[in-house]
Parts: sequence; C-alpha cells; structure tokens
Amino acid sequence: MKTSEFVEQVICAGRREHQSRKTWQCYAGWARRFAVWLGLERGLHGATAEVKVSSYLAHLATRPGGCSPVTQKQALNALVFAYGKGLGKPLGQMPDWVKPQERRKLPVWLSRGEFDRVARHLDGACLEIAQLMFGAGPRLNEALKLRIKDIDFDTRMVVVRGGKGDKDRTTCLPMTLIPVLRERMARLHDLW
Repeated sequence: MKTSEFVEQVICAGRREHQSRKTWQCYAGWARRFAVWLGLERGLHGATAEVKVSSYLAHLATRPGGCSPVTQKQALNALVFAYGKGLGKPLGQMPDWVKPQERRKLPVWLSRGEFDRVARHLDGACLEIAQLMFGAGPRLNEALKLRIKDIDFDTRMVVVRGGKGDKDRTTCLPMTLIPVLRERMARLHDLW
C-alpha cells in the first residue's frame, strides 16, 4: 500500500469516528512519518505489524535528540488507531520497545526584582491581574475568569475553577493583595 493511501484511510477513519480535526490531522501525520520510515527500513518488510510499530517506537526514542515519553505515546495511539480503525487490522500483543527517559525540567518563574521591573510598566487592572498571578499563581485565563465568590479574604484562599484539565484547585491569597482586591471590589460594586 502506498503512503498516501495509508494516510487517506487514517483521515477517513478519523472523520468516521468523529474525531476532532486536530486529532485526525495529528494521527495522519504520524501515519505518514511511520510509512516513510518503514520505506527506509529494508529489514522489516517480512515482519508483523506489531514488530514494525514497536521498532518505530524504539527508533523514536533512540534517534539523535530522542523524543519525550508523551510524544512516543502519541505515536503509539496514532498507529494503533491507524491499524485498528484505518486498515481494519487491530494490532495484537506487541513486543517491548525502548522507552525514552523522562526529562525533568525545573519550572521557570520571575524573581521579585524581575516582577517589580515588569510591574513598573503596568497600571490599573493589568497591574492587579499581574500581581494576582505573581502572588497567587493562577494562569492568565484562570485569573481573568475569577469571580468575587472565588476569593475568600477570611481564609486567604483563591478558588480557581475550571483550570488546566478542567480541574478546580485552591491557592493562597497573599496578604499584600488583600487591600488591592478589596479596593477593586469596592470600585466595581459602585460601578455595577
């Protein structure tokens, strides 16, 4: 089967299964890369589909620069879908493959001095949101979606609703933000 036919079957299966456009485009991309790699690997022509897929996943982990475990998992999901739904030949038990090492990265955040230099260029609502983000830690969209009921001055807690992964969480409210937020709420109360 030609690469283009294989990819087209994955796209049709994605549409048939009502996948989002981004999902079937992603799966089609993995199917294309797999088919191209398979064309270059002459030693795998007689191998089973399971061996081909596990060899490709090992290739992703061991190539120069490697890949992350999440990338390898995405490739696996795409190829399982491609064989199962696209070709109608579900994969059986696959042999083990090399898995990439988890790369631990420290988060990057602003120091107090760096934040102060940025804050000098802000004013009004932008400054208040930046202070909230720096002090309490919500992401930008989470900070913009906060409502009065989400801020508890007595317990010094901020409830972030529908955050990343559509999860709710609580975070601490810094003492320095309490007068700023109370003053903002009073202004908005008078306005509305």
